[in-house]
Amino acid sequence: LPIANGGTGAATFAAAGLSNTPAFSVAKSAAQTITNNTTTKITFNTEYLDTDNAFASDKFTCPVGKAGQYSMTMKLLFWKNSGNYLKNHQIDPYLNGSSLNSGNMNTSFIADSTTITQMNMITSFIVTLAEGNYVECYAKALTVDGGNPAIYNYYTNWSGFKLI
Repeated sequence: LPIANGGTGAATFAAAGLSNTPAFSVAKSAAQTITNNTTTKITFNTEYLDTDNAFASDKFTCPVGKAGQYSMTMKLLFWKNSGNYLKNHQIDPYLNGSSLNSGNMNTSFIADSTTITQMNMITSFIVTLAEGNYVECYAKALTVDGGNPAIYNYYTNWSGFKLI
């Protein structure tokens, strides 16, 4: 990168006005019970990073002047919640109220008894956002006995940033 005004020193992305922002990192402070076999919006009430105040109401909204490609990672810990052992689960990122499809992950396994109490799932994806576009995290889990599972607060988080 050329150095402005004939200056000396190392050229950096920051010196050229480039950065990986907006950036955000959020988590949960308590478990969230979800309805068995029903796609449910996951809530995030703890912010660790939100450079552009773009994360609110459990969604990331692309700020004005920040359109582009974003890298995002969603990590959820599915939990049996009171003996409702897990059989299947998925993470489903939504873009503007509809399933993104390219980021959704689905894991199936056979569990016909009291065997699987928790399962961690991670999905990472790149999404192109225009100003005002928003991304949300949805999930679904199926239990062996039809009871309601939960998304546990430990090891559950979502982060993202704009690619330069």
